[in-house]
Amino acid sequence: MASGSKKVGKANVNASSFFDLKAELAKHEDAFAKSKLVGKGRVEPIVGGVKKDKDKKPPAWARQNKGVKDRARRDAELEQVSKPTLESARAALERKAQIYDKLQRGKGGGLSEKQREALLVDFDDRYDDGSSGDGSDRDESLVVPRPPNGEPDEGDPDDPIIEYEDEFGRIRTARRSDVPRDRLPETSMTDIPADDESTITNATCFRPTKKVQTSCVSGSPGSAHRHALDLTPPITSVPLSLALSLLVFADGRATHFPVYEPTAEKRAEVELSLLESSPFARYDASKDNRATGAGFYQFSADEETRARQMEELKQARVDTVIARAEAEADAEDRPALGGAEVKPRSRAIEKRRKELDERRQMLETKRRKLLGISGEDDTTGADDFLASLERDLLSAPAKA
Repeated sequence: MASGSKKVGKANVNASSFFDLKAELAKHEDAFAKSKLVGKGRVEPIVGGVKKDKDKKPPAWARQNKGVKDRARRDAELEQVSKPTLESARAALERKAQIYDKLQRGKGGGLSEKQREALLVDFDDRYDDGSSGDGSDRDESLVVPRPPNGEPDEGDPDDPIIEYEDEFGRIRTARRSDVPRDRLPETSMTDIPADDESTITNATCFRPTKKVQTSCVSGSPGSAHRHALDLTPPITSVPLSLALSLLVFADGRATHFPVYEPTAEKRAEVELSLLESSPFARYDASKDNRATGAGFYQFSADEETRARQMEELKQARVDTVIARAEAEADAEDRPALGGAEVKPRSRAIEKRRKELDERRQMLETKRRKLLGISGEDDTTGADDFLASLERDLLSAPAKA
């Protein structure tokens, strides 16, 4: 080393300055660790001695999804709910449940008289009604409802509870209105009340050919007695509440039901109304909300007027065809312009014209017969019009 260079002396580092430097490093390391946890301590790399631009848009794989920070913040707030808070709420609910259970069982539950009066639920009434208690967990759908002490329910005398045998041979109990008609027992066909005003009359009680002991009603309304005959006595008056049970055999099988039969006067009245009404159902355009065509023609509902309208339309059609044929024939008879040769009238046209004349005469004769016109008047207004039209057409070429 050159003699002119200065010698670098040793730095005078004592113990106090060394500990100060170590404390400063520990302080910076702690701050860096905290900032790294919150995502703000990322060290930007330096390339070529130039620091990256912070305003530059990060690439797609480096960007965070939207809402990540908000979800993290909400999760942190939920985690702040302390576990002792949930445990204390559970303990309070369990304590209340124990008190309610004691109150339902008739015990005091550790409450004073004022506290019991301040309760919103009257546990004594709930316990007396039997709506809650030891048997409240039982499935009521599996229990067959029966009246208390096995006594029949007298709430509805018109529909008592009876016993019947179902299709499986079991003895069941149910209301008489709920029992199938083919399962009604024989005993249900008796005990008819005499003061029942709603009755079914003009019915027939059918019985089989064999002698089957059954019940039928005869005599005065509301009386019933037993029969063992194979006859068919009429039912003059049957209470409506027992009409179905009266039409059932002793073996529980229904064979006949009352059918409404009108009287002779009612039947004659209906037949007369049918004879007076028209058997034809004509179309009425006024009942349809739609646009009809330009050539639509509404016929009358009266049959005579309708027939006259049809005849008039047929006559107008024939007149139109005749006039068209005559116009075509007259056009062929005219001399052609420029001295051209005139085509002779074909035989087909002559034949067609002859057929039309015959048809016109036939229709005219039929029309006169329907209207009552005598045969002396051979000319009509239509014939005069056609004759004058023909004269005008024939005289037009002569004047030209």
